[in-house]
Amino acid sequence: MRRFFFEISDIIKFLSREKQVTGIQRVTLNIIRHTVNDLGENNVFLLFSDGKHKNRKALSAAQVMKTANQLATSILGRHLVHENSKHSSSPSILLQRYQPHSAKYLFHKLRIDLEAARGNSLFFEKRGYSITDWKEHRQRNLPLVPSGAIEADKLLRKDDAICVLGAPWRDPILDRDLLSYKNQGIKIHVMVHDLIPILFPGLVIENPIVYHNWLVAASGYCTQLIANSKSTANDLRHYLDKIEVSADISTLQLAQGEVLDEASTFSSDNKPNVSIPNLRTTFNLHRDVREAAKYPYALCVGTLEARKNCWSAVQAWLELIKQHNSDFPRLVFAGKRGWLNADFFRAYDASGGWGGWVTIVEQPSDQELEFLYSNCTFTVNLSVYEGWGLPIGEGLKYGKTGIVSNTSSMPEVGGEFVEYCDPHRLSSIISACNRLLQTRPVLEEKISLAKLRTWQDVSKDLIAMIN
Repeated sequence: MRRFFFEISDIIKFLSREKQVTGIQRVTLNIIRHTVNDLGENNVFLLFSDGKHKNRKALSAAQVMKTANQLATSILGRHLVHENSKHSSSPSILLQRYQPHSAKYLFHKLRIDLEAARGNSLFFEKRGYSITDWKEHRQRNLPLVPSGAIEADKLLRKDDAICVLGAPWRDPILDRDLLSYKNQGIKIHVMVHDLIPILFPGLVIENPIVYHNWLVAASGYCTQLIANSKSTANDLRHYLDKIEVSADISTLQLAQGEVLDEASTFSSDNKPNVSIPNLRTTFNLHRDVREAAKYPYALCVGTLEARKNCWSAVQAWLELIKQHNSDFPRLVFAGKRGWLNADFFRAYDASGGWGGWVTIVEQPSDQELEFLYSNCTFTVNLSVYEGWGLPIGEGLKYGKTGIVSNTSSMPEVGGEFVEYCDPHRLSSIISACNRLLQTRPVLEEKISLAKLRTWQDVSKDLIAMIN
């Protein structure tokens, strides 16, 4: 059986500066988890840079899964950081400015312990964490990355497959190593999530030339480029033809899967020992999440960047509130504040969330995101362009229909279960929302009867594609 090596250096780097994983990282971790289940623990490995000598190390993926104790996806991701980065997004960052074990370090650790003992949640919220985060950090004895990682060159052999499912286009060292592995007879498979830097360079902060150069380099060492949707495959094929670069392109559609699947439940240490569903789903929710869910709301999930079309969503909402005499759900955005969206955030702050009709829940945890999906009236996805559209599928998995852009890959995800609109026209967005008020019960019934695509389906298709 062919062995799979998943290159995850980009996730380690991402989690060294961020508290929660986002779309691409969530995709990678979900696929790895299910590939371990499908192929067995002796056939799936993680591959990453040691961060020091620019060498690659390999580690059994199952070993990380066991250490993570089936934690939620975002926490599992953080188990990959540890010694591979000087900085951690764990609560230890609260003491980062002090020399370890110095008098100041010990004083401030004691101070934080006292704030936790007092139940001063505001102290932790201001710093982006919770009392529970700190207590878990203090009680955790296991290393975030288990010992046992070895030099990749000692483990890799001809006909193994290296899968790069993340966002590696800023890593020329990886390009060099993958070309070397290809020359050794190792199969290289790289996923392309979108062509946003090429098609919409004005909506990203990256230099599109960097992305272009990566696509050219990847085409040279890849056995196969894997597009995450038919739309992305078409865009990729068209662009490579335009620049006269040849490559084998396959399509692996992603999942319409929930945030917390059957393999990523809370660990036994964090799970409340009660059987009442409401208590099990609300025991650890941040105050902002509780505030957002007090009244009926529509939910828009994702990094709040310019491409997500936040401004149009709000303008449409203000008109809908007028049309329905305020008898309309509030609009809740869930995600971190992104790039090229400063005008939106200024208006949000200055208007008090447009009089309370719009709320931002910043960087919700997996549990909080699941709660928000489960309790929303419907979802809102008005992006100008998506490579796949993960929140659309996540909403469907929780039985929620939504308002979805009719562009790029989004109809592949939403299927016949949502109302579509032109994201560039306010009148179209408003009309779609008004239609949904009438069609929501019928669409929700369709969703309840549908066989949605799961992460296990994605993993099985990937294995078949590579084998």
